[in-house]
Amino acid sequence: MPCIEELASKSRIVVGIKLHQKSGVYMSTYLKTLCTIFPIIQEATGHEYLIAISDLEKFIFYSASKHLDFKIKHHEPVKPGSGTMRALETSQKVVANITDTTLYGVPYTVTSLPIHDQGELVGCLTAIRPVEKENQMKDMAARLSTAMEQMKHTMDTIYSMSEQVSTSTERINESARVSNDSVKRTTEIVSTISQLSNQTKILGLNANIEAARAGEAGRGFVVVAKEIQRLADDSGNSTRRINDFIGELGKNVQTINKEIEELSSFSKETTSTIQQMTDMVNELQTMSTDLHKLAKID
Repeated sequence: MPCIEELASKSRIVVGIKLHQKSGVYMSTYLKTLCTIFPIIQEATGHEYLIAISDLEKFIFYSASKHLDFKIKHHEPVKPGSGTMRALETSQKVVANITDTTLYGVPYTVTSLPIHDQGELVGCLTAIRPVEKENQMKDMAARLSTAMEQMKHTMDTIYSMSEQVSTSTERINESARVSNDSVKRTTEIVSTISQLSNQTKILGLNANIEAARAGEAGRGFVVVAKEIQRLADDSGNSTRRINDFIGELGKNVQTINKEIEELSSFSKETTSTIQQMTDMVNELQTMSTDLHKLAKID
């Protein structure tokens, strides 16, 4: 859509301004031509803008937009303090964003462009456009940005916790491996004790046989041999119980190792998923920023 300056410039070309008339007549002709052209421009632009043209004191053309109607009457005086009056007083372009919806129901932006002819101020062109959609876009962008910030903070927290869980899992896994090695070494020690118990029992049997051969002279040695056998039996029984306990412990350690491996795998997958979600949040945040820039009105 062409800007107001471009529209006014095109209108100036149509007028063909090399007239040899007095200044007042020339101004009237120029502004009258603008009033003739702008209904066509309004139709071409789909009545998106409310257009008002004034001379130095009053409005001489008014066309409402499809969204706004200020109900300005023909020859209605320009109100003091309005954008049109400020443009006439300063002879400079005036742009104002009106956010108060009390009067017309929607926010709008006003652009008042002073009209000069051969260096002389002759009037003002004021264009007004509602900015409700832009404001809604900015509001949506702001809310989206806030939501993305909160989500990103949450995702960062979850990611950090996941990393801690992964680290803890690795430490537990290492401890389980050490425990498994300890079980193996303990099993080897118990096996050695079991062998010593068996050898001691055999030694007791041999001693008992030799004591029986010695007759009366070996009677005291028989008591010692039986005690050795009893100790060997007790050692053997204890060794078997220890073996059973170590066997159960070994099974439990293997189960723990398997569960830790599964947990470690799940933790890595979770961390990867969280990272992907964080990347998506960052992308949405960038889109939110771009949306806010698109909705911003200079």
